[in-house]
Amino acid sequence: MAVTVTHDPPSGTGGRRSGPLIITEDADLLDDLLRLCAAAGATPEVHHGVPEHRGGWEAAPLVLVGDDAAPRVRTASRRRGLVLVGRD
Repeated sequence: MAVTVTHDPPSGTGGRRSGPLIITEDADLLDDLLRLCAAAGATPEVHHGVPEHRGGWEAAPLVLVGDDAAPRVRTASRRRGLVLVGRD
């Protein structure tokens, strides 16, 4: 199942994203992260691996990587603002 949640950035941002990037295939973890984003008023972009368009990886203010997706992002370029998340 492919899920992508996106939005158009406000016109004053110069095309830059303002929401986090979520990378996971874990449906339960994704549900939790989407609820947290909604509570924070953020609209995330969701992918199962590093986005095809590199701008999404580099421009996101925060990247939340599910522990299930860690092997898929290990070859991506290094960046600040990355958090590895999982469920107990």
